[in-house]
Amino acid sequence: MSQSVATGAVFVTPRRLALEHRILAWLAASVVVATLSGTLVYCYPSTLGVVAPGMRLLHELSGDTSIAFSGVYLFLHLPRVWGMKRRRVSRWSGYVVLAVWVIAAATGVYGQFRPLSSGSALWLIHLTTSVAAVVIAGFHGAWGFRPHLQ
Repeated sequence: MSQSVATGAVFVTPRRLALEHRILAWLAASVVVATLSGTLVYCYPSTLGVVAPGMRLLHELSGDTSIAFSGVYLFLHLPRVWGMKRRRVSRWSGYVVLAVWVIAAATGVYGQFRPLSSGSALWLIHLTTSVAAVVIAGFHGAWGFRPHLQ
């Protein structure tokens, strides 16, 4: 019989928790690739020359992969943490991460069908929300791991 851990509203097996952490690691890796490739394409458009289209494609594919991993991660993460009590900062920072990530994902997907020209409003929204999602997600995760003061 497998051992389970009481967290929030549901009992989670160590195997499911390990799967959640594995998906989070893949999500983080795809976000890093999307961020680096997007930054390189933006900062060095003429220097990259012939590899710029490949970097743009890498940015789009890693962004789409990040969206897919986010859906799976939310499916695994939310049932485990939803019923946790007295986690006001964690809950609200999670809401903000989700809202900002949805905007970044939506503008990114839109940019695959209609090019986002550098400096346009949608491009600026995509850039800002993408960076904000990474920063707020880092805060959200770090807040959950802080030592709990009694």
